[in-house]
Amino acid sequence: MSGRVAVIPMLGLSSAEMDARHPGPFLPEASQLIDRASTARPMGITEVFERIYRGSMPRLYENPDVDLELYYESYLNTYLTRDIRDLGQVADLTAFMTFLRVAAARTGSIVNYSAMAQEVGVSSPTIKSWMSLLISAGLVLMVQPYSSNVLKRLVKSPRMYFTDTGLCAHLMGWSNAAVLENSAMSGAFFETWVISEIYRSYLNAGKTAQMYFYRDTTGREIDLILQKDGVLWPIEIKKSAAPQDATRNFGVLQTMPDALALDTAPSPGLCPLPKKPAPGKCLSCTTIMPIQTNCCARRSAPSQTRQTASFLQEKDRPLIYSRNHVEVK
Repeated sequence: MSGRVAVIPMLGLSSAEMDARHPGPFLPEASQLIDRASTARPMGITEVFERIYRGSMPRLYENPDVDLELYYESYLNTYLTRDIRDLGQVADLTAFMTFLRVAAARTGSIVNYSAMAQEVGVSSPTIKSWMSLLISAGLVLMVQPYSSNVLKRLVKSPRMYFTDTGLCAHLMGWSNAAVLENSAMSGAFFETWVISEIYRSYLNAGKTAQMYFYRDTTGREIDLILQKDGVLWPIEIKKSAAPQDATRNFGVLQTMPDALALDTAPSPGLCPLPKKPAPGKCLSCTTIMPIQTNCCARRSAPSQTRQTASFLQEKDRPLIYSRNHVEVK
């Protein structure tokens, strides 16, 4: 009966679930990051892309010897081409498969229905209808642009992410994780993986993730913005050992009429954050990447705090930046 049933959408396995961890909804708050880092397993960039390439389907981790190409091709031929086609009355199967590959090539990008329609050879309304099927099936996540005017969020183009990077990689024809890691799409796949991991952390807890991105006509961009209790948490995602000015656009949020000041409450137990982080040093704790630190738990409570950009770096490992950290003076 209505009101007596809880419906929790479920996607594939999260990276935390693969490691038998259940850290709860992700938020780049200092104390939460310390808790996550204390239980996270370190992963190098090669292992990260192995996980990105394999995807999140439970069967692939139940039996690591499953042939990935055969598995995903069978998945396409059964669930996607049969069930989704029947659900949406997709008449042209060949065009629909082309659409899937075109969509996969655009993961992490702003949706352009007209351009996709030209590539697939169908109308824009058809592309919108097919995209709605993927969203309903939980295969694609749409992240809306953030605006100080709630109504404006609904009329701008969203950014699209596949929720399973393994399926996305198969649709694009990547033969192995190493090829994907060294491809021009590696950054988009890494961002897609991070976004989907954050999204899963909310779904698995039965919560709704308020996720946005920012982009304006001047080219200023923020990869992800989480909103909770009226507070904005900007996050920049970089697959780089030495990114430059990753947090330079965060300040734009404070110029919006309804943007509240970011949380600057002191959080005990943080390591000092140098202006230019050196590889291998003990820095602040990770957001999504499980890179361990070795001295955070032994730090005493800070005497002075100030809001700053946070850095996390170890040699040859990707970085994720989030503004709302506290630097210990």
